[in-house]
Amino acid sequence: MARDPSALRFSLGGRQRELVEVRAAGELTSDGWLPSDVFIKLGGFTGRFRANFLLAELKRFCADVAQLYRRLEGAAVFEPIEGQLKLRLDVDRLGHVAVSGSAMDVAGTGNRLTFSFIIDQSYLPGLLKQLEATCA
Repeated sequence: MARDPSALRFSLGGRQRELVEVRAAGELTSDGWLPSDVFIKLGGFTGRFRANFLLAELKRFCADVAQLYRRLEGAAVFEPIEGQLKLRLDVDRLGHVAVSGSAMDVAGTGNRLTFSFIIDQSYLPGLLKQLEATCA
C-alpha cells in the first residue's frame, strides 16, 4: 500500500524567525527518490524550491538524529548527493542544538543561502518522530 505523500515531512526550528521544512511532493520513485518541496524562513529570508532526496539519505539522517538524541553529544548530518539542502545539528553541553546548513534552489547551479540558528534539545523527539514516519 502506498503512503500518503502529504504525510511525509520533517521540520527544524520554530514558526517565528527560523524554519526549515521538507515536505514530500509526490510518490517515492522505484529507484528510491522522494520529490520534495523545501520551505525556508530564516530571519528576513523566505523561499521555497523543489528538490529530490534519496530515501537512503533520509534514513541516514534519521539514524544520526536518533543517536544525537540518545547521547546528547556529537552531530547529525544531512548531506544529500544533489546538495540542494545540507543540514548539520550539533549539541553543546547545555543542551542547545546548533543548526547550520545551506540551501540551493537548483541542483548544482542554483543560488545558495547559508544559515545557522539554535534550537533546544526538546525539539529532537519531534524531529525524530517525523523522520521515522517519513522513512518507515
